[in-house]
Amino acid sequence: EHIDEPGIKLMLKSLKMLRLCDFAGEELRVMLAHAVVYARATLAACGPLMSSCEAAHTAVLLIYLAQCYTQDETCPMRIWHQHLFRGYCAAKDLDAVVMKLMSFQGYVLRVESPELDDLMLQLEPTPKPVAGIPHSLPARPAGCVPCCVPQRRATRSTR
Repeated sequence: EHIDEPGIKLMLKSLKMLRLCDFAGEELRVMLAHAVVYARATLAACGPLMSSCEAAHTAVLLIYLAQCYTQDETCPMRIWHQHLFRGYCAAKDLDAVVMKLMSFQGYVLRVESPELDDLMLQLEPTPKPVAGIPHSLPARPAGCVPCCVPQRRATRSTR
């Protein structure tokens, strides 16, 4: 079954929460690429049995799993439950479901590089043309030093 509008809103709310937790766009792309791979195994195991509501909540938990695997600093499960699952199930139930979802992956959350690279390309943002604005930025002038903004955390794309 497909994911309906409330399910799409739940998934978007999860991405908004991750952005509010200060995860960058590239980190979200890595998480989503991993979650897509996890979803394939999950759908093969129990997809036809899931309602639209269950499929949406499962997709959000797969994003949580991907976040746990790919990020050094994570948004804890209690926050996910508080903001996304509170009206759906008890916190202790989420722990059991996470273990079940990991079992569909054979308890291996690593995604092989060719598959990850392909998904990362598919998730690459496509610039929208705007009248009067060039589609690419000019080259950096000689001697111009890029801004030195430290990264918040390292992202592991494969392990």
